[in-house]
Amino acid sequence: MGYEVKYYIVEKSTLSGDDFAEGKIYAKTIAMFDLCKDYSISEFTSEYPATNYYIFADDGNTPIITDSYDTELKEIPLKDMIDFVEKTIKEKDYYRRRLPLLNLLRSFDNDDWANIVVLQYGY
Repeated sequence: MGYEVKYYIVEKSTLSGDDFAEGKIYAKTIAMFDLCKDYSISEFTSEYPATNYYIFADDGNTPIITDSYDTELKEIPLKDMIDFVEKTIKEKDYYRRRLPLLNLLRSFDNDDWANIVVLQYGY
């Protein structure tokens, strides 16, 4: 898979969506990281299942259920994403966006946050 991706760090909730959310559950966006095109990470995250959650676009009104390619958002557990990004930094070709992504992800890996996952959005 070789398209550009954004990763949304979200906190899952129990609030069900209205009719516009197609039966999905709301997730609060905490942060977003635009990784652009990174084949290694995109390939890894593409193996994860579609999420049962949705987020809102920057306008606060538009629900995001699918990405720009009409593919459902993928849900990656925070720890899995941290482990893989660490691995790519150690083993793969250098890409300047990986370390800031890793630092952002690590900042949520503590007891202050609960129910944090990463959603993949292709564009």
